[in-house]
Amino acid sequence: MILKRGISAYIAGASGLTGGMLLQLLLNNSTFSSVVALLRSPLPFSHPKLVQKIIDFDQLQSVDFEGGDFFFCCLGTTIKKAGSQEKFQKVDLNYVEMLAKFSAEAGFSTFAVISSVGANKNSRNFYQRTKGLMEEAISKYDFEKTLIFRPSLILGPRKEFRFGEAFAASMMKVFNPLMVGGLKQFKAIQASEIARNMLEMSLVKKPGTYNITNRDMHQKRTNHEK
Repeated sequence: MILKRGISAYIAGASGLTGGMLLQLLLNNSTFSSVVALLRSPLPFSHPKLVQKIIDFDQLQSVDFEGGDFFFCCLGTTIKKAGSQEKFQKVDLNYVEMLAKFSAEAGFSTFAVISSVGANKNSRNFYQRTKGLMEEAISKYDFEKTLIFRPSLILGPRKEFRFGEAFAASMMKVFNPLMVGGLKQFKAIQASEIARNMLEMSLVKKPGTYNITNRDMHQKRTNHEK
């Protein structure tokens, strides 16, 4: 696909860790003339290119998706924050599928979404099964490019404290350097690296469907550092 200046990007999950970092990259990238953030509540800043659309994710409408080219989905929650497995699936599966559906119907060329390492619709692990079901759900929609990013533990300065993730992150500081070869698939990754990969790969990949692994994203970082 030949890119031209003056295209638009939509993003869901811009108030989160990775989504917030991706939003800043999009705003600073001259390829995009406008960036539309679908939000539950306003962000605490403005930008000449930023359009904030306050929506109810339970009441999505086709009009919310007019005039878009690239859609970046960074939605995600935890079972603890959601309150139940059912409510977790509502965000990480149902909302994501609806975003894919509406953006496909509106003619978006590209859909990029964050999934998880180990995503598998047949997994006995609830989290990985939900992510696998999400991947299957969005694959039904006809985008020129579909990019599924499968990170391991995501590191970065979150607004809310998550004890489990904080403990895992502290352990990863010890074990990350030892994760080479096949273990690199499970190496923790910075949210900023995921955001950069989402932007860059969405722009340069040829038409098709791509599963970008945690290892792929780490490898891309290594190549940049050479």
